[in-house]
Amino acid sequence: PRIADLLDMRMKEYNLIPGKYAAVHLRALYGNRVHRDLQEVVELAVLGVNCASNLLPGAPIYFASDTSTAVVAAHSYAQMHDLPVVSVDGYNISSANKVDRIHLDKDPGWKTRNVSEFDSTFVDLYMLAQSKCVAYSNGGFGTFGSMLSYDGDCKMRFFKGKKKIRRCVWMSADRQRHNLELPQNVTSLDLEIS
Repeated sequence: PRIADLLDMRMKEYNLIPGKYAAVHLRALYGNRVHRDLQEVVELAVLGVNCASNLLPGAPIYFASDTSTAVVAAHSYAQMHDLPVVSVDGYNISSANKVDRIHLDKDPGWKTRNVSEFDSTFVDLYMLAQSKCVAYSNGGFGTFGSMLSYDGDCKMRFFKGKKKIRRCVWMSADRQRHNLELPQNVTSLDLEIS
């Protein structure tokens, strides 16, 4: 019930209808990576949002990532250009209210954590599964989310290994392409795993 209540509240708050929105998953700290450059995270977050807009033009976009910095970048981009991008973390992320992400493949103490510490992970997976289309980067989380989504064929991988493999720009509801400016005010919240 704890997660179901959170999901219901967020779906209503963001006016997300199952099967009627696109989603993005950006794994910024994949594999052995313990750090990623701030500007690269901003560019990847924007690329993910843009690719999702190409999959389902005009639809709201749910953004999920393993770093709060990427979520902030996606929301900064959305605010700059009045784009419909939402996350469970929403706009409550700041350096004073950092959301630590649990990496099961990197956290040796994951087995001893309180189960509620994993809530945001399951909420993100559920939100990917409730979307119609998913844009994703490295790792299996976004891939799995796209397989669970309403249309498993409506997917796009935008980053693979160490390379951007798509060059998406924002696509509006009328299917017009727009080269929008990147946010410049993003600060690093969690780009290192200690």
